[in-house]
Amino acid sequence: MEINPLRIPVTSMAGLAAIIIFLALAVASALQYPGPSLIYTMWLNDPGNTNLNPYGAAYFRAACILSGILLTIFYAGLIRWHEEDTVQRLLLAPGQLSGIVSGAALIMAGLRPALYGPEHYMWTTIFLGTTALALLLITAALLGHLYYGKFVLLTGILGMTMSMLAVILKFVSIDLGIADLLAIALAFAWIGAFSWDTYSRFAGEEMKIGVTS
Repeated sequence: MEINPLRIPVTSMAGLAAIIIFLALAVASALQYPGPSLIYTMWLNDPGNTNLNPYGAAYFRAACILSGILLTIFYAGLIRWHEEDTVQRLLLAPGQLSGIVSGAALIMAGLRPALYGPEHYMWTTIFLGTTALALLLITAALLGHLYYGKFVLLTGILGMTMSMLAVILKFVSIDLGIADLLAIALAFAWIGAFSWDTYSRFAGEEMKIGVTS
């Protein structure tokens, strides 16, 4: 498919921008981290801690805030996927709401970094939990849909599973940074794949309308 930038849905642009911004700023933060590798530490905590990462904390906090804003736009924009099927709407609407809450929680995790202790821990847990719920409900709503491809289905299932596992580990007081990292990576992989599927569906429909009008 030939990509036409003028026909990219806002949802797709927000999803892809969230990935690019989060990745770029998180890498910038990690490069400034003075300690050992972040992968085996609490990935959602240490990079934004000014005591542990004095030169890179601002980058990671900005990554959370900006990506969180874009994620709320991404999930809100999925209203375009609503169809007349009642079951689909009953699953997709709360899935969108869960995603919007996850974006808001990511913003709060950036505004309340690790220095805020339990409050930051709460927001990161809410982010992972609502991400898992969003992926579960949206995948269930669009399962079998012509434009919900196999790759987005696979990453959705894996992202949901890993996000829920990360939440469970937090509840049993096991702080495993690699679990958070994998959960975020898989969730963003799903967002990227779904952004492409959204473009494939709605850009194609708009081009058909333009041809027939």
